[in-house]
Amino acid sequence: METKEEIALQQLYLVRLRERDRINQNYSQLFPIAILIDNDDYPTPNAQDTSIRNLRMELRSKEQENQKLKDIIQLRNKDYGKLNDEIIGLNLENSLLQEKLASLQNEYDILIERWLAKAQLEADAMNNVLK
Repeated sequence: METKEEIALQQLYLVRLRERDRINQNYSQLFPIAILIDNDDYPTPNAQDTSIRNLRMELRSKEQENQKLKDIIQLRNKDYGKLNDEIIGLNLENSLLQEKLASLQNEYDILIERWLAKAQLEADAMNNVLK
């Protein structure tokens, strides 16, 4: 048989358990249930340091590659500028030569007309002599 003290202790224990359950129920809306996470899912500080180091090395290599590409673009832009200047110069030279060609052709046409006119005059003079 249980003594009065043991019964009183059990009743006090039940009262305090009910009170704890009531308090937990009141605060359950404020504090969601904590989810326990395995530490295996998260990298250790050494693994984090290694991954950070790897990422920094990759960043450095990408920055170097980026700089190389910028240098290549700069060089190509300079080459493009030189070629563009050369094209402009050649276009000017071409237009000058075209003008010179046109004037020479015009002069040639005038000379041909004068020669044909002279030849016609000579032919007419010969025809007049023969008549």
